[in-house]
Amino acid sequence: MAPMGKFMTRTVFLIGYVCLTMIFSAYIVINEALRQHQSRVAVALQDGTSRELVRKSIRSNIRALTREGNHSVFVAPTLKPNKATVEQVEHERTEGNTKIPYILIADSRSGSTLLIDLLNQYVKTPNLGDLVLPDTLKEKNMLNGPGSSSSILAYLTEQLKNDPRAKYEAAPGFKLQCNSLRFLKRTNNLLLDELLQYLHKPKLILLYREDLMERYVSDMIGMQTGVWHALSEKTAEERGVADGLTNHPHKNTSIVIKWQDYLNYVDMTRNDWRTITQVMKEVGYGCEDFLMLTYESYTKDVPATMETISKFLQVPPKTKPYTLNLQKLDPEPLSEKIENFKDIEPKIRDSQREKLFLDAHKHYAECAKP
Repeated sequence: MAPMGKFMTRTVFLIGYVCLTMIFSAYIVINEALRQHQSRVAVALQDGTSRELVRKSIRSNIRALTREGNHSVFVAPTLKPNKATVEQVEHERTEGNTKIPYILIADSRSGSTLLIDLLNQYVKTPNLGDLVLPDTLKEKNMLNGPGSSSSILAYLTEQLKNDPRAKYEAAPGFKLQCNSLRFLKRTNNLLLDELLQYLHKPKLILLYREDLMERYVSDMIGMQTGVWHALSEKTAEERGVADGLTNHPHKNTSIVIKWQDYLNYVDMTRNDWRTITQVMKEVGYGCEDFLMLTYESYTKDVPATMETISKFLQVPPKTKPYTLNLQKLDPEPLSEKIENFKDIEPKIRDSQREKLFLDAHKHYAECAKP
């Protein structure tokens, strides 16, 4: 009986010790969670977030900890700015010194990366690039469907406001890809009209590629190789980078085109620009509020294009010449880039123009095409 009693005593002691250890560990974790929320709670309450919302956010953190069962993976989610937060930011923009930015809206494979590089060579026309890429917003926990626009708009405004280049005559612009706009609309995260109205109808630079077949092939090769840009030979040499057209992965790369997939791509592209220009008209954009460029026209005469952009943004033109740091990835003819070119060549030859070329200018026919 005595040995049994000792065994029971030890068992109870061990169980008690384990329970105390678990309670202490839970206390440490919960205390850490509360500590991590302290600064966010203070900001949230100052911005008008209700105390109940703060409590719910903390409780959701604790529930997440319990579900994970691994305290080391805990990351406290950021409280989304509510309407009061966004209104406060907008008030600062309206009453403060932050200038209204310009936006570059562009298709993929339309030369937007080259154009951004050129814009950033002049201190009065800086461009911060893609600020609202879906992947970036997902990392920041901002893609939550209806109601997410407040978070995205507040984040975007702060990026523009805090950039050191905002002190120059032209506020920093940023880039919006058509596929990003399509994704944000489809997932109910942000609509273009919300963005344009929130930023007080900023100037727009619209960039697209007229030759849809060339754009499609470039897109498909980029997806196949994972390479989207190449430095020029001179720039690569100056930077000591093994890049340039002589050894880039696109060389000798070809794709097989399924005609129906291409037609779907064409329809998607046309619908993008039809939607964008329709929203612009609804918001009240006139001919003086936007500049529409094509890849084909601006790459033929870069100096003239950059002078046109400076005039549009109402800044003096750059006196020093621009440098072309990037070059075209796929300069080869279509016959060398499409494996089944002989099969689809009759379709290309017999196609109506709307299947091969885009003219987004027609949606603003009242504005003269440059």
